[in-house]
Amino acid sequence: MAFGIRQKILDVSKTFFYDTGYENTSTKMIAKEVGIAEGTVFNYFPSKTDILFESIYDNYIDNAEKYKEIFDLEENITEVILGYLQTSLSLMLKIPRTILSEVAIQALKLARKTPSRFKKMAELDIKYIKELEQYFIKLIDKEILCEVDSKQLSEIVYGSIIFEIMMFLYDKSISKTDLTDRIKLKINTIIKGYIKGGTKDEY
Repeated sequence: MAFGIRQKILDVSKTFFYDTGYENTSTKMIAKEVGIAEGTVFNYFPSKTDILFESIYDNYIDNAEKYKEIFDLEENITEVILGYLQTSLSLMLKIPRTILSEVAIQALKLARKTPSRFKKMAELDIKYIKELEQYFIKLIDKEILCEVDSKQLSEIVYGSIIFEIMMFLYDKSISKTDLTDRIKLKINTIIKGYIKGGTKDEY
């Protein structure tokens, strides 16, 4: 029963975060929709930020499952990589930039205060990098990409994505559309050097 309530809080919160936005969603709204007292929410999550972290985690896992087969495709490499990120990015982009910056700060505090909880979030990054690595290995095996250290390439691609997300958080002149375009451009630029005989602008 406890697990059911916890999951319902996450499901309801996720819907509110998507439809209403993080800032406009209160724990009171969440509790009312779940059918529990507001104080009960805090029996499961220390704060609304923690609910957000868990929502992102759930979205990432769901997204990974959804795009398992897409990683087998041989074309439009950039779109494949973006597609794998899309669910997590779409939730993130519904959250006000100031709140996202606060979440980033809270994540650092979480790393010191509750290392085990932060480790769970960090494992998502590691998982994504490993998935990218496996995808690149398949492309190398099919001779779409040149021989390259797939682990390093996955880390470089992921690092460039994180850089653009950080720039989006701190530079208000960068729009949400700009963010996607910049990530796309970075991936294209990196991958271009490893395509066998490729000279196209997009992969």
